[in-house]
Amino acid sequence: MINKKISVKEIEFNYVEYKQDLYESIKERGVSIPVKVLRDKNGYKCIDGHKRLSILQDLHIETVTIMLKNDFSKAGSVYWGNTRNKH
Repeated sequence: MINKKISVKEIEFNYVEYKQDLYESIKERGVSIPVKVLRDKNGYKCIDGHKRLSILQDLHIETVTIMLKNDFSKAGSVYWGNTRNKH
């Protein structure tokens, strides 16, 4: 996994209603847990963190730390263990 900062506008996510206490917490402290995203040919897609992104959008905060999840769906047999390395 890779952590980096990107613009909230670059992430496709579903706007979700949230509780006021979560809003206040993020407003005071920021986002402490990176938003999990996948990257495809169209950009970034949120897989965990829709509420956090919704709050950031409402607070007009432009950047967020993301955790880019690796997508190994196209990985070949070398990735899945067909190698001499067994550790």
